[in-house]
Amino acid sequence: MKKQKISQWAFWSALFILSCLLFFLHWKQLHVPNDHYRTPYFSDIFPHFRSALNSNKNGYTLLFPLIRAFYYGTGENVDGAAFLFSLFLVLCFIASVLLVRKWYCMVYEKKPGWLVNGLSLSSVMVSMLVSPRLFTGQSRAWYVHTGVSPNVWHNSTTALCRPLSIIVVMLIYKIVQAHKNGKPIGKYLWLNVLFATLSMWAKPSFLMAFLPALCIFLLFELWDNKEKIKEQFVFSIKVGLSFVPAMGIILWQYLYLFMQEKPMAQENPVVSQEASGVSFALALSLQQIVKLFIFPAGFVTVAMLLCLIFKMQKKKTWIFTSAWFFVAMFIKCFLLESGKRATDGNFDWPLSIALFFLFMIYSGELFLKEHKGLNKWKLFCIRFAAVVYSAHLITGILWFAKILTGRQYG
Repeated sequence: MKKQKISQWAFWSALFILSCLLFFLHWKQLHVPNDHYRTPYFSDIFPHFRSALNSNKNGYTLLFPLIRAFYYGTGENVDGAAFLFSLFLVLCFIASVLLVRKWYCMVYEKKPGWLVNGLSLSSVMVSMLVSPRLFTGQSRAWYVHTGVSPNVWHNSTTALCRPLSIIVVMLIYKIVQAHKNGKPIGKYLWLNVLFATLSMWAKPSFLMAFLPALCIFLLFELWDNKEKIKEQFVFSIKVGLSFVPAMGIILWQYLYLFMQEKPMAQENPVVSQEASGVSFALALSLQQIVKLFIFPAGFVTVAMLLCLIFKMQKKKTWIFTSAWFFVAMFIKCFLLESGKRATDGNFDWPLSIALFFLFMIYSGELFLKEHKGLNKWKLFCIRFAAVVYSAHLITGILWFAKILTGRQYG
């Protein structure tokens, strides 16, 4: 009992300290000169904030009305709106940590002890994304070898999307479990309608990769339940219908971003590399793909292989997580933006967000799940995975410290 209390005290203390540091960082990011690309606290948070305050602009994200509500609610005081926005982003961070902890306790039936609390806090630090990206111009293409990061300290739409997306993943888990146990799923479906729509409105990147993976999972569920195929088909349709409003949001976002004006539509089509005349090898060379599997996806790569070789994970769960990872990889490799949005990296983010969730899921599968019949070799492999996870965590902490001390993330 004493150890439990110490664990809780340490968890809440660490969460409070991280939240204070994060508030300081976001406050600094929102108080930079207009030429913010040359400042130490360069991030996407500043342009998101400034664009929302511009009455001549209408954004595609839920953050725009939220920021404007902060602005008008403080009597059109920019500093007041910046304070509330910084606080809001910190609350999104806290919600993400607590939801990850809830996930571990719910799925693995664990009390929030040292391991659960540690994994919950580290979940926001481990999946740093540094990867190649292809930019296209009118006459040439070139590489930028450092991509964007999936952490909350760089991008405010991701900060809002993440807790909403965790809720969606938890709801889908609840829906599948309730259906398997013959319990009603109606309330979970309606909640999913709400949170999937909000998640898509915040940032479409999560559902862009999650939905195709979910479809693959549901197809395997149909195959495995051929004797109850009608019942399983109806279940799949119900789950699919709960995402229809979210799909309406992404259609509106697409029309807004790419079809709003004729010149923009001509300059910024969403095209495959074949259609744009750029080969797959040019976008990601074999060397870059290998680097991507080593970092930032190193732990996920190791965990997926271990779960496959030693059958440490249910087959359908492994298929779902693998599908999610490779769908996100496909989006990164084959979807490009050009023209004014060539450097936005919107098709990098599905992989970034997928990696966050895969770190969350596989850390639970390897370190919290009780594995029967563990021999020395399996135990060695799990410990090796823990070392890889720790290496990611150290990198993430150094990354956070670098940005916190005013050094650019690029």
